[in-house]
Amino acid sequence: MSAQQYRAFVKDDPDAIWDAITKPESSDRYGYGGFVEYDLRPGGAFRVRANDGMRAFGAPDVIVDGEVVEADTPRTAALVAGSVDNAGGGWSWVLSDLKTLLETGERLDPSGQMH
Repeated sequence: MSAQQYRAFVKDDPDAIWDAITKPESSDRYGYGGFVEYDLRPGGAFRVRANDGMRAFGAPDVIVDGEVVEADTPRTAALVAGSVDNAGGGWSWVLSDLKTLLETGERLDPSGQMH
């Protein structure tokens, strides 16, 4: 079994990031869309339900299902938000900086803040 870890730098409050990841009313607004359902306890269910566009292409109602292994709300969201001291760096930071520069004309400093 292998694991992959990804890190992105997002300029927003950790609670807003967590809500965007875990709330169905947010999850349909980015990525592939779909509506998430989480039971954030270890062993809890995780599902993504298809949106209308996905169903129009023949997708089943539930397009992803799985099991929650661990959910660490405050620390995980803070890490993704770039608000944990000495977190980040490497290619994830470089690519996030490039993304921000291209989108806004500004760049991130090493702490993840735009300037």
